[in-house]
Amino acid sequence: MPTTVTYKGDHRIIELTGERRTLERLLGECGEDDLSLVVDVRRLAPKHPTPSHVLLFTVTIINMESRRRRTFRGGNGNFWVDRVARELLLHRADRLAA
Repeated sequence: MPTTVTYKGDHRIIELTGERRTLERLLGECGEDDLSLVVDVRRLAPKHPTPSHVLLFTVTIINMESRRRRTFRGGNGNFWVDRVARELLLHRADRLAA
């Protein structure tokens, strides 16, 4: 069964930035099957005044089987998709070494 992803929250943000497409391509390339993930995107209010075009958000990825979750910061130079890629590679290497 292929990986299924359910999006919640302000997921339109990652659609507009193209990061949703990048994440889905990354998940397809990682070789993981039978994953059921929830991707919850939440826009953050800036702590200091910022230009209106700067989006700050969190992306929480939840593995529905194990209930493990990981939260990443997005926007303003935070390359959360790259961090997800690194973690998937490390997870895969750990599985292969076991």
